[in-house]
Amino acid sequence: SFFATTLLANGKVLATGGRIHTGPDYFDYKAIAWADLYDPTTRKWSATGPMTISREDHSASLLPSGQVLVTGGTTVDFNGVTVASAELYNPTTGRWTATGSMLQSRERHTATVLQNGQVLIAGGDFYDGVNGGALAECELYDPTLGTWSATASMNTSRFGARATLLLDGRVFEAGGYTDLNYIPTPTAELYTP
Repeated sequence: SFFATTLLANGKVLATGGRIHTGPDYFDYKAIAWADLYDPTTRKWSATGPMTISREDHSASLLPSGQVLVTGGTTVDFNGVTVASAELYNPTTGRWTATGSMLQSRERHTATVLQNGQVLIAGGDFYDGVNGGALAECELYDPTLGTWSATASMNTSRFGARATLLLDGRVFEAGGYTDLNYIPTPTAELYTP
């Protein structure tokens, strides 16, 4: 559970990370670095190279190059801190390589590939071992440079939201929770690149 899936250009589905339970209690689990491929033609799963770190509640985005960008998430276990790291999956080699880290560690964020090929990361929440909370901050990944830059923040801090790229190039961001008390928000907003 808490993994991410991405449809690859070759028609296979890449499943990354998540958690496995290690005991009878709900909080007995650990994040995993596993990555697997599902072939809808044969209806079979096969292992591919593992990510560079274990993570859950991360995002995964198919880039125009055919690579997959995985960002953020939480590592280790229930008390794990959020991470800012990002990595790229090469479907030709089945290997992962680190790329530039995000400006803010986060999990449960949205990731939207824009028409120009950049990736918008919006909201999410963070935990540094002491403090945590929902985020309004957004940032952009430039796949040609492997770097991140800040962009306009949302009007509402939110995690667990949903984002959709509109036909005109804007991003529709809706719902989610506004704080770690899991208070949902019915609001939506638009991002203009």
